[in-house]
Amino acid sequence: MLRRLQCNAHAVTEVGFARSCERATPRLGGLGGAVCAFGQNRVAGGLYPEVSLINHACEPNVSYQFHKGFLIIRCTRDLAEGDEVCACYGPHYLHNPSTEDRRRALKEQYFFVCQCRHCLLGEPPQLSASQSERWLGLVEKLNGEHSVRRIGGLIDKLRALSRGIILFPEGLTFGSVLDSTGQRLLFEAGSTDDASVKLGLRLLYESMAWVRDRFGPTSTEYAWELGKLASLGDVGDLFEASDFNLPSTTTQAREVFRAIMVLHYGEEEAERILSPLLDECGHPSASAL
Repeated sequence: MLRRLQCNAHAVTEVGFARSCERATPRLGGLGGAVCAFGQNRVAGGLYPEVSLINHACEPNVSYQFHKGFLIIRCTRDLAEGDEVCACYGPHYLHNPSTEDRRRALKEQYFFVCQCRHCLLGEPPQLSASQSERWLGLVEKLNGEHSVRRIGGLIDKLRALSRGIILFPEGLTFGSVLDSTGQRLLFEAGSTDDASVKLGLRLLYESMAWVRDRFGPTSTEYAWELGKLASLGDVGDLFEASDFNLPSTTTQAREVFRAIMVLHYGEEEAERILSPLLDECGHPSASAL
């Protein structure tokens, strides 16, 4: 039984707040400028023998939904006749870009060497040793910087260094750097500090666009970013969201968020996800959309 659990147990997850809401500058809309983070939380493990027959791919074409003891399999893209249905056992090529690391993790837990197309391609584009050292140095300097002008300059250097790169040192992706810096600026900004608010919003929105471009416009990763966007409220003349081809209003962000939830979890679960999450961030329930 223990051996079966190691190879065949499925993590039972539910969508909820990945962490508590944090308060940003009162200049923003929403619930006093709160920025909410959403995500999947692991709540249990379960054995589903039939589902265990589905093979792994580092780019899956199905997603799982756990509902009242059942595991529901949903296609996340169109499948042609004869296509193999593949799930992800954990290491995803976008979350874990290192082919070596993905293969090692799968070998250790599931005892096979992955031969999916992403693993056969080898390692993705990454920074050289000297570039990685420079990247980490710039990030460290950025984390201790408070001048809006100098923060903008450091971000420009990181942006140039990140072009075409998939695998970043220590998991510090350009998107994560944009997100953490943008939120820090919003949380530290005073009620009249327009420069910090505007740069914070720009970095936060650029981070959302980065996630969309990396994971896809129908991915759950992008949905979590849209939930964050919706929690900010309409930013008015502080920032123009269309610069990054993102939803320009809170209502639009919720609508796209809901559409992605329906794709991955179905209508009923989408309503459950939206109602409590948006209520807690001070927005109307899904039924009001």
